[in-house]
Amino acid sequence: MDSYQRTNFSLYHGSPVLNLVRPSSIYSREYEFVPAIYCSEEVVVAKANSKSGHVYEINVSGLASGIVNPGRPAKDQHPYAMRRISRVCRNYNIAPDAGAPLYHWLYDVKSEIGADTLRAALLVVGIWAIVGPMEPSSRSGLCDRGDQYRIISDNHVLSCRPISRHGSG
Repeated sequence: MDSYQRTNFSLYHGSPVLNLVRPSSIYSREYEFVPAIYCSEEVVVAKANSKSGHVYEINVSGLASGIVNPGRPAKDQHPYAMRRISRVCRNYNIAPDAGAPLYHWLYDVKSEIGADTLRAALLVVGIWAIVGPMEPSSRSGLCDRGDQYRIISDNHVLSCRPISRHGSG
């Protein structure tokens, strides 16, 4: 896979903010690993996360090599993404277990250096999104169903538009 291959997603983001112009990770209050813009491919999941019914369709784009999947072991990540993760490992001397899902490593690093520092470290090496399932013990219902798209770089959000509170568009 080419390290310069771009990927684009059209996703749904639930927010308590009415008339949101541009989502931002700085407003993230509850998060699994790092402050992020949490999105889903499903409107119903975004609505469950919004706590107010305000749902937005957002379009994001970035290099495929800048995405990690927390549900997969380190050895199964995109090769260029693993090179990026390896730089974080060297900087903080916390290496992932090659056979364990990456979310174990993310939790370990977060507990060692803090969520904001982990987010900054991932952004510096070019990781812009964490896409995949939540760690099984963290799942609490509809709002955690399916793959979670944790967009940690606000710069990768191309557009944001409100969708109907009662439908999908």
